[in-house]
Amino acid sequence: MDQPIWQKRFTKVCFLPMRIVVTTMGFFALVCAFTNRVSIAFVIIELAVPKNRTDSKSSGICPPESDLTKEKMQILICASTPDKHLCIRKGEKDYLKKHISMQTESLTIPWHKILFSKALIALAISQIGHDWAFCLIVSYLPKYMADVLQFSILSNGLWTSLPFVALWFSSLICGFLADWLIRTGTMSITVERKVFTFISAFGPGAFMVIASYVECRKSLAVLFFTLSMFMMGPFYAGQKLTPIDMSPTYAGILTAICNGAGAVSGLLCPSIIGIMTPDRTTGQWRYVFWLSFAISVSSAIVFALWGSSDLQAYDPRAQRIRRRTKSHIPLDVFA
Repeated sequence: MDQPIWQKRFTKVCFLPMRIVVTTMGFFALVCAFTNRVSIAFVIIELAVPKNRTDSKSSGICPPESDLTKEKMQILICASTPDKHLCIRKGEKDYLKKHISMQTESLTIPWHKILFSKALIALAISQIGHDWAFCLIVSYLPKYMADVLQFSILSNGLWTSLPFVALWFSSLICGFLADWLIRTGTMSITVERKVFTFISAFGPGAFMVIASYVECRKSLAVLFFTLSMFMMGPFYAGQKLTPIDMSPTYAGILTAICNGAGAVSGLLCPSIIGIMTPDRTTGQWRYVFWLSFAISVSSAIVFALWGSSDLQAYDPRAQRIRRRTKSHIPLDVFA
C-alpha cells in the first residue's frame, strides 16, 4: 500500500521512526487536553464548592495546602508602591513617582460620561471593524485556502501561519515607529493614532480583495494574504493604545467596553459568511472580502472623524488640571 504524499515528505525530513513521532505528538496533545480540563475543573471548584460548604472545619475535609513558594515570590518581586520595591532602579522609581500619583480616595466611575462619550463610541466602532477583518482571517483563511485554492492539509497549515508571523513582526516595527513619530514631534498622539488605525483598516481590506482576484495562482494569494496581515500591525500602535491616552485611570473600563463591542463581529461574522458562501466559489468569497473592506474602512473613517486621544474631562487627572488652571474643559459627551 502506497504512503500518502504528506507521509512520504514527513519521513524524509524526520529521522525518528514514525511510531515514536506519533506517540510523542499524542502525548503532548493529551497534556494540553488534560491541562485545559483540570484548569476548567479547578475554576468550577473554586467558584462553587466554597459557597456550598457551611462548615469550614468539617470532618473528612483536609486543610487547604498553603503555597509558600508563590507567597515568597510575591514578597520578593511585588510591592504596593515604588518606594517599597526591592529591585527597582532609582531612575525608574523617580519616573513612576513623577507620572503616577498615589490614589488615596475611592473613585466613583462616571458611567454616564464614559458611555456617552463621542470619542469612546468612535473607538468602539473602530474596534468592531478591526475585529471583523481579524475574525475573517483567523477563522476562514484556512477554509478559503482549502475550499477555493485547494491546498492540501500540510500546505494549508504552513501557509496560513505566514500571515500571523507577518502581523507579529509588523506590530513590533510599528510600535517603534509610532514612538519615534511622537517623540520627534512629526505627529501628535491623536494624528498618529488615527493614521495608523486607518492604515490597519485600509491595507488589510485592500489586499484581501486583491487576493480574491488572483484566481488559482496560489503563491500570489498567499503573498497578498500575508501582506494583508502585515498591514494590520499598525492597529496595535494606533487604536489599541487610545484608551490609555483618553483616560489612564479608566483605561481598563474603556478597553473592556471596546473589546465587548468588538465581540459582536465574532458573533455575526461566521453566520454572514456562511450565508454568503453556500457554494464556496471564488466569486462568493470575493463579495465576502469586499464586505470586510467596506466595514473596516468605514469604521476607521468614523474613528478618524470623531475619535480622540486627548485626555478626557471625566478622568481625575483632567479634573486636577482644571482645578489648578481654574479653566473649564468641556465634557466630550452628546448634548
